[in-house]
Order: sequence, then structure tokens, then C-alpha cells
Amino acid sequence: MEQWKYIGEIGSIASLPWVIIGDLNITMHAHERSTFSTPTTVEYPEIQSIIDHADLSDLGYIGNKFTWNNRQSGNDCIYARLDRALGNDHWLTHYGSSVVHHIDTIGSDHIPIILETNPMSSQGSKPYRYFKCWSSDPSVREVINNAYSTDVRGSSPFRLTNKLRFVKHDLKLWNIQHFGNIDHKVSTFNNQLNDLTNLPHSSENMKLIKQVEFDLEHWQKVQEDFYAKKSRQEYFKSFDRNTGFYHNYANRRKHFNHISALKLYNGQWVNDRVNLETLLVNHFSSIGTTSNPYRNTEILNCIDPCISDIDNFSLLRPVTKQEIIDTINQMTPWTAPGPDGFPPGFYK
Repeated sequence: MEQWKYIGEIGSIASLPWVIIGDLNITMHAHERSTFSTPTTVEYPEIQSIIDHADLSDLGYIGNKFTWNNRQSGNDCIYARLDRALGNDHWLTHYGSSVVHHIDTIGSDHIPIILETNPMSSQGSKPYRYFKCWSSDPSVREVINNAYSTDVRGSSPFRLTNKLRFVKHDLKLWNIQHFGNIDHKVSTFNNQLNDLTNLPHSSENMKLIKQVEFDLEHWQKVQEDFYAKKSRQEYFKSFDRNTGFYHNYANRRKHFNHISALKLYNGQWVNDRVNLETLLVNHFSSIGTTSNPYRNTEILNCIDPCISDIDNFSLLRPVTKQEIIDTINQMTPWTAPGPDGFPPGFYK
């Protein structure tokens, strides 16, 4: 317990990226052990409290789910994940792509674990996302209207798809050239405000301070909204600004929101992007298709028809414009976007 108290003392003052790695001699969840003989942090709430107060998060792993066994056989054999890496929020900010590998070994009760801080595997291009904070800029509507006004010939779905593609392209340029990096703007206005407050008092200086304060408050609200969207957290609706909470939660989601490796049926691990893509495509193709479809008419005959001819006609008729509008209006505006990257709030 003394080592955990020492960890808590370091965590209370740590302001740099910090990670703890090695044999911590405790599991954090019941599924990390093969028997009930190894205690978890649930059974030691003081340890879990120290981990929470130090803002430490388990960095996960690739490989065998257990890192220790007691080298016994039969029913006496015990497996547990006693070795792990815990990182604070600063670590996730600077080394969000870090990966812990469990290395198989022979002749030891513990297996080696390796922390890779900068994996070389490519994660591919980031999907496009439209953020709610963009709507706060008056110029974004003009960009959208101009891009959507591009002349496209073809069917209605074809024209809509291509017009949205033009909108997406122009918004990407607008974000780079006009809206810019939110964190950089907040930092810039903070520095300007500090410089102005250190100047001698004057009416002109007070006007500049008020303007910078106004701009700073605006971009701080934009920053909070941006990270709230990325974190997908809606616990706090108002009161104090929660940018730090949202930013940290977004970093934690980013660390775990990807597939680093997959285990094949033969026990081998696949961790490069090309083979991962092939494996996933083949897997879902195999479970979603068949060369010998089977239709049990006897089971279908046991189901009483419940759709009348009038209901069937309504289901088969083309969707009306008003039905589309009503459906969009009933959706929560700024939830997860569709495949095109635009959430429902963009269309409202």
C-alpha cells in the first residue's frame, strides 16, 4: 500500500507526461484473472481512489490477456494481468498513439511488456467531420451556399451527393484559411491580454483590453464546444467552462478509438493496416453473404400477416419531402454524423 501512496503523491504534483509501467501486483477488473484469488481495485477502493485522483488511465495492450501465472497445472493454475501501463492525461495528449505489447515468453511466471511510444503504422486519413462551432462564424453560411450552388447534372441523389462533396471540399479550405486552429487562437488572445495588462494604464489600452477579452471569451466558448463534440460527453450543460474535462476525455477516446491489432484463428497477431483492412473486409463479407441461401417456408407460413394492403401501399410509395424534413427535425442535432460527415444539425 505504501507504493500506491507514493504514486498518489507524485500524481498530485505531476504536470508533465507521466506513465507507470511494470508489475503493479493487482488487477483492475474481474475478467483480468482466471480465479477469484487475485484481488482487484474494486476490493481495494483506496487504490482505485489514488488512480482516479492521479488521473491515470490504463493504456490497454496487444497480445495475451494475462501477464502472469503461478506455473501450476490443472485446477491449481492461476492466470492474471498484473503487469500494465498507466498514463496521465498529459501522457495521452502527447503520446496518444502509444501501444503496450505483451510479449510471449517461456520459463518465467511474468511475460515482458513493452511500451511503444510512437508506432510507425499508419492510421490512414481522418474522416471528415462538420463541427457545431463552425456555425458560429457568419461566413460559413456563404461558403456552404456558394458550394451547394455549383451546377451538377444528373438524378436527384447524384446531384445531392456531389453538391455535398463540393461543400465538404470548400469547408476544408475555409477551415484552414479562415477559421484556423482553435487552441492556437485561444493561446494567442491569452498572450495578447497578458501583454496589454502589463502596459501603462490608458483609455486606448482599456479599449484594446476589452476587445481582446471579448475575442478571448468567444474563442474559449468555441473551444469548449469543439472538445465537447469530440469527447461525446453531455454531462455538463452549463455553469463553469469545462474545456479541460472535454479535452482530456477526447484524448482518452482517441487513444482507445482505434484497432491496433487483431488475432487470427491460428493464434498469430496482425497489426499492419493493409492486412487489418483485408481481414475485416473478408470477415464481414463471409458472415454477410452465402452461396447457398436457405429459406424455410414452413416457418414463414407460421407467421400471420399483419400488414394490410393500405399499409403495404404506404410503405412502398416514394418518400415525400415533408417526411424527410419531419424526420430530420425529430433527430438530436449534434449527435454522431452520418457517413458523409454531416450531423443532423447541419441540415436543420
